[in-house]
Amino acid sequence: MKTLRSFGFALLAVIAVFGFASAQRASNRVEEQIPERQALFRLLALYLEPIAAMGRGEVEYDSVVAEDAARNLAMVAQLDQTKLWPEVRKTGIARISLASVLGTAARSNALDDMTAAILRLAAVAGTGIEPMQMALTEVSQSCIECHETDPNLH
Repeated sequence: MKTLRSFGFALLAVIAVFGFASAQRASNRVEEQIPERQALFRLLALYLEPIAAMGRGEVEYDSVVAEDAARNLAMVAQLDQTKLWPEVRKTGIARISLASVLGTAARSNALDDMTAAILRLAAVAGTGIEPMQMALTEVSQSCIECHETDPNLH
């Protein structure tokens, strides 16, 4: 019986250690998701910027550049983002609040709305400045909606 009790305590200790290590890895993973998510949105911004500059009239409209940038933007927007949005807000981690503010379904809808707007932009970016500007307005609105919901998102 004493051996069984000793084995039980040893087993509990091993489970506790592995449980703590697993929780620590999950906590570290939550923190790692911040730069990964930021990298994705920097990539989106990289492809959006030439289109936005054309839309604002800062550079001359070029259908080939607009079409290429919009195609790349659409490709990035369609990447699976589910691993980038943790469901738990940890103390001291400031920039994961979209998950806690919107929740999984609302966040998923917001990302779907953004992707749909980007796909509409990609469909018209090379067809002329006016259609591109109209579609760009939708993309911009999808960004604004998330950022208004959570001002911590930069």
